[in-house]
Parts: sequence; structure tokens; C-alpha cells
Amino acid sequence: MNAYIGHPGQLAGFLRYRFTEGAMDGLEAVEVYNETGLRFTVLLGRGMDIGPASYKGLNLSYLAASGMTSAVYYQNGGKEWKHSFTGGLLYTCGLCNVGPDGVMDDGVAYGQHGRYTSLTAEQVCLERIPQDGPDGDILEVRGLMRQGGIFGENFTLRRKIRTYTRKNVIEVEDDVCNNAFERAPLMLMYHCNYGYPLLSEQAVLSVNAAQSLPRDEEAAKGEKTMFTMLPPQPGYAEQVFFHKGADQAALRSPAATVRMSWDAQALPCFTQWNMFGQGEYVLGLEPGNCHPVGRAAYLASPDAEYLEPGQVKHTRLCFAVEDGGACPAQ
Repeated sequence: MNAYIGHPGQLAGFLRYRFTEGAMDGLEAVEVYNETGLRFTVLLGRGMDIGPASYKGLNLSYLAASGMTSAVYYQNGGKEWKHSFTGGLLYTCGLCNVGPDGVMDDGVAYGQHGRYTSLTAEQVCLERIPQDGPDGDILEVRGLMRQGGIFGENFTLRRKIRTYTRKNVIEVEDDVCNNAFERAPLMLMYHCNYGYPLLSEQAVLSVNAAQSLPRDEEAAKGEKTMFTMLPPQPGYAEQVFFHKGADQAALRSPAATVRMSWDAQALPCFTQWNMFGQGEYVLGLEPGNCHPVGRAAYLASPDAEYLEPGQVKHTRLCFAVEDGGACPAQ
């Protein structure tokens, strides 16, 4: 008990609300905040992904030019995906496609990065769980997303997002279940997007990868400097790198450091997206069970993962935020 306050929400808690303006109209969200200055927004109407995130007033995440949008603007296929891509700290890609859009031999169109982010959470629960110890109470948001269609896939994803009243971490745990009566391929990638001012030419990236390869010729131009963060560049073309064997990454800046960690057995692939353009300035750090190669290439790979009927895949991802300090020389 704290004799200085009458309500625990004075220091840490949840704010649940619905946006009423512009392209956000109708989007439901939960803002989570704690005593250490960590604050982030869980977008219930966008698959319980995480939109804006900040630490002690410092922005950590990237917001695309479209801003936050309601899922009603999502369009499957073609290039329209870019008009509803919000960015945010966490943008989940999948569950049937990760990477470029395409039409399969059966005529089914799979939009870029899949339709997961168009899903709305159900069975939502916000809970403050008392516990003793230096971390303080648990602040947890739980919900269920359902992706299914007649003659198609039938997935559910149960998500827990957790932080603590006195600890600078965000923990994300997912259980993906194949509810169909036949095995189904699963593509899943966590597109984590960092923006200014956490991201700048003063920031330093480190990844504990065993192998790192450029995706294409454009990325090969920056292979030797892939971990060097540039200031905004005119006419910059994105550079994407595929890493193997990684389970940790850290972005250090003078103001703050964000350390990511994940279960490499469940998420063996890690993609790095360097996009250092003017007005389009973002670093994507993206653990997944696949790289963003598209459904056709994925299914042709011997590494494609399938879930049997009733099988559940468990994943976990953690963001730990620290105060900044001197960055090592690049």
C-alpha cells in the first residue's frame, strides 16, 4: 500500500478508449503506462499490435505517413497495403503470408504481409495483478484474434502483453492454434519499427547473428555498414538483411536503449529493414519463423512450417528499455 495515493491509476494502469477522428475513427485501443515512464498503446482493433511507444517522454517507435488507421481501410492484394500500414512498435505479419503480395495457383490472393493486422481482438481483459518484489505489480492485456474463412485457413491467436509497474519491459506472448482439420502452413513475423529520436545517426545497432546476408543487390551495397545508422538520405532505397541464429538485438542511442530478445527455436529467422529516407526514416527489426519472401517462395522451401490440426505454436518477444549513455564508436 502507498499512503501517498488514493488510486493506483495515479501512477500506473490502463486507459481504454476509441478514436473518433480521421482514419482512426472507430479504432479501439488501450494505453498502458507505468511508474518508470514507459507508455505504449495496444491497438485492439489492429490485432493487439503496439502503436506508439515512449519512455520518459522520448518516442521509441515509427509512425508511417498514413498515421494510425482503422482496420476498415485494410485492402488485401496489390499495393494498397501501404495506405494502411501504421508502423508502430509492433506490427504483426501473417498468418498466411509474410512479404510481397501474390496470387497462388488456386487463384487465392495473398496481400503483402498478410491480413493479421486487420483482425479485431475479442475476449479482451485488462488486469492488474498484485505481486511483491522490486518489479511491482503486473499490468497485463489479453485477447484473442481469429483469422478464418470458408474453404480456407482457421487460425486463432491468443496474445498476452505484459509490463510491470516499476520495470521497463514489454513482454508479448502468443499462442497460435490451427483450428482446421488439416495441416496448414504458418507464416509469422514481428515487424518491430523504431523511429526518431531513438533512431538517429548517433544510434548503434547490434545483433548476435551467426549469419547475415543481404536480400538483394541494393542491400549488398550496404552489407559492410548494415549496423551503421545514417541520417535521413535523399532518394534512399531500402536495404534488407536476413540474419540466422539471432535471439537478441539492441538499438543504443544517447537518450535510451531498447533491447529485444526472443525464442530463436520458435522464431529462427531475423530480418533487418534499413529505411533511412527523408520523411521515411525507420529501422525494422523483425524476428519470425520466416523471412519476408512471400507465400509461394516459402511453401517451396524445405523450412516451411506447418501446424497440424489442433497444434499450438507458442512465441515470446521482449522489449527492455534502459536509460541512454555513451554509444560505442561505429
